[in-house]
Amino acid sequence: MTETLRQGLVIVVFYGLIGLIVLINPLFHLDGYVPGAPTTDYYHFHWNYWWIRHALTNGLNVYETNYVMAPYTSSLAYHTLTPFWYPVWALLEPAFGTVAAMAGVQLCIMTLNGWTAFLLLRREGVPRPLALIGGAIFQTLPIMLNGLFWTTLNIMSWFWLPGLTLLWGRVAQNKHTLTHATTFGLALWGMLLTDIQYPFLLAPVLVPYGIKTVIESRHKARLIAAGLGAVGLALALTWTVGLLPAILSYDRTGLAPTPADRAVEIPFPLGYITRTLFLESVGALIIPLLIAALASARWTPRRAWFWALLIPVPLILSAGALTPLYTLLHEALGGMFRYPERFVPVFALPALVFIGLTFARWRWTRSPAFTGAALLVVAAEARLLMPFPLQALPPRYTFYDQMAAEPYSYVIVDVPTAGMSGEGIVGETIFPSTQFYGLTHGKRMVNGHISRVNTYTYMYMRTDDAMMAWLGQRRFLEPEIVREQMRERIFSFPIGYFVIHRQWIEPYGTTQGEVIGFFNQQRDLVCPIWVEGDALVYRTAWHPDGCPPRTPPDLFIDIGGADDVRYLGWGWHPAEPVGGIRWRWTGQPLFGQTDARLYLDLPRADYTLTLSAQAFHEPRPLQVRINEFMLEETAQVQPDGLAEYRFRLPAAAIPDDGRIEIALIYDAAPSPAEIGFNADSRPLAVAVDWLQLTPPAAPGSP
Repeated sequence: MTETLRQGLVIVVFYGLIGLIVLINPLFHLDGYVPGAPTTDYYHFHWNYWWIRHALTNGLNVYETNYVMAPYTSSLAYHTLTPFWYPVWALLEPAFGTVAAMAGVQLCIMTLNGWTAFLLLRREGVPRPLALIGGAIFQTLPIMLNGLFWTTLNIMSWFWLPGLTLLWGRVAQNKHTLTHATTFGLALWGMLLTDIQYPFLLAPVLVPYGIKTVIESRHKARLIAAGLGAVGLALALTWTVGLLPAILSYDRTGLAPTPADRAVEIPFPLGYITRTLFLESVGALIIPLLIAALASARWTPRRAWFWALLIPVPLILSAGALTPLYTLLHEALGGMFRYPERFVPVFALPALVFIGLTFARWRWTRSPAFTGAALLVVAAEARLLMPFPLQALPPRYTFYDQMAAEPYSYVIVDVPTAGMSGEGIVGETIFPSTQFYGLTHGKRMVNGHISRVNTYTYMYMRTDDAMMAWLGQRRFLEPEIVREQMRERIFSFPIGYFVIHRQWIEPYGTTQGEVIGFFNQQRDLVCPIWVEGDALVYRTAWHPDGCPPRTPPDLFIDIGGADDVRYLGWGWHPAEPVGGIRWRWTGQPLFGQTDARLYLDLPRADYTLTLSAQAFHEPRPLQVRINEFMLEETAQVQPDGLAEYRFRLPAAAIPDDGRIEIALIYDAAPSPAEIGFNADSRPLAVAVDWLQLTPPAAPGSP
């Protein structure tokens, strides 16, 4: 191994270690935790790569999908699909899983960010120690760590700025021009496959640098031809993979551009001299070092001033609507560019070159002691050793694997319903994260996140649509309208399953009981098929596998147990532990009813219905109605402990199809607050621990 190669590997490892330090917390928790706050960005990037693989495998258009925000078809031309990094994910994911594969992509990005900045600084004449420090500063800019926090792989990949500058410099050397121009064209193509914002983000540096090299070249025509050829190659390849046709055919009618004054800019002045964790800032080093370098201008070599001239435009643009220059750019791009903070690396890189060349005259800046101390300052300013925020992955559910094994094509409706893009969100931020489950089930789904999309594909769910808005807890239930919409969509989308994520639905009040009770009422449209953790899954009438009878095992229902939600109608409070049992109180009024209901299927026969129950506060009469048939007995339920109460259920009360609704009818439901017990305002009638149906004994049995 040559000395040059050895030193090069040491530099790569150095920047890789910085990236590893940042990633160290997530890497210790690959089984269940990922970087970032509860956000869909992390999940939709995983789905992006699943979608690319799925589309390529099945001959689908990579840049068009109805697998998110179904049943609508959306273009992914403006979406942060980032196909450039797909090969790395695809290589790692089968062996290590998608979480580790994504961490591998992030580590590659962070290493390249520091290494390419170091190489550019070295090529421009910055001494190795200062170049090492400059690369570390560039690698740990707040926007880089924010990209890791939000998992925005597209806007983490700032190595394209120094990398393309380096590659064009090789072209400008007029040695092996065709080879270097081809490499530059391939790199431009890779940049476009990373994010289509990069061409104008990088333009304030690459365009002036390209003009400078042409002016300085003795072979101007050859260099211009090489540049045009490289751009032509990149566009041809972009056309071939389908991105360019998708962009040119994109219908922007339904987009909702961000106003200039709401764009995410660097706040002036503190954002330019301080670092705020996971918010928009430049950091505490770049601007003070730049001021110090300008104050030492008499030591600045002439070639450094070119880089100084590249600083003002992106620096001004990063302040957003505070400056007219950004407003002009914003309007020219139709309001599509909403993150002026992304110009920070564009002025930071030339600033680091200018600073490095200015400070190079001071010999003490090259000493090992200074280098070590400076790197410690960079690490402290970037807070590299601060534990990185983590969030738990969504719960793992085996029923999604069972859906994946089904050979049918259908839509999954996750509840609460939600959707989001860069233009807005419907629902809470965490709700669209059910898109992550698409990696497992591989079916079309309503919930999800697409960066740039026709806003109608999810905004209709906010309040306008009775069914989707109610399922998202944004509109009151209108039973008849929702039922008709459900019936129509089950067969037109078609919907295969509704998955109710109870952890995101308020259990107290009426919301969760209302949703479960309504679904259990629609017995001709849906049936409960799986209960796992907080998830309750309903199969629809469209599904070819049909619905099993809703007959409880051993004709016994543990009220308050994990499985009782299969049978519950309206009128029940959430399950609660009391001593060593879990029960539910009746008394939750919905739509004026004074009963609590259950739904199940029974073979036609005579039964004895036994309840283990206890009244609240005082003895309370309890009657039972089966469909429209009122049972004869009235039980006087006592308040001083659980007791068993029996009712005779004649076969005549059970219809031929066996579907029955049991209504437990009480006379009143006072709250503890009303009678001065405590501040509990829930209306409570009768608590029920279990329900047992006993058929008559067979002849000859003991």
